[in-house]
Amino acid sequence: MKFSLPAALVAVFLLAGLPAYAEDIKLGADFGPEGWGYRIDYPVDWTKVEPSNYAVVFSGRQGTAAYHTTVSIQNVRTPETKDKIAAVMGELARLEGRIRDETTGLEVLTRNPFVYEKRGIKVTGAQMVAEFAKRGDAFRQWIVILPRTKAPILHVWIFTGPLEDFPQALPTAKAMLDSFEIRGE
Repeated sequence: MKFSLPAALVAVFLLAGLPAYAEDIKLGADFGPEGWGYRIDYPVDWTKVEPSNYAVVFSGRQGTAAYHTTVSIQNVRTPETKDKIAAVMGELARLEGRIRDETTGLEVLTRNPFVYEKRGIKVTGAQMVAEFAKRGDAFRQWIVILPRTKAPILHVWIFTGPLEDFPQALPTAKAMLDSFEIRGE
């Protein structure tokens, strides 16, 4: 996967000073149901829940340090359009608005393009990193949105964790994102 320069700077910002990096993380489990349009690897000791159609949430098992961190992916249908970036930015604005409505103290730390290039597929999406409080607890969230080239679908990948746990769980989330592959284009 290739990253644009701003995305690379975000990755450096997010990973600065961490003891482990994404390439050091062993995932081991695979998720990619037929018809969902992607596959992703996740840690074998994490749980997987499918709360609704075309949505999945991964998290550490109860009692582990990763229990309160999640990586979720949802396929979001958009209106038919040739302007994929507009669809991506519209969804990012919708998510930011929902966070603003459901939390307090929202601070968007960065908002940049995200370039996915793998298996002959290249798409430009967007990413955002934000911090907010919910029920008195501080969280950080990294959102990546990628459009499909031939369908009105967005893949919305979100890593969320308590502010104090985010740096330790970030290498695992980054490894999961690095393993993400768009399928069926």
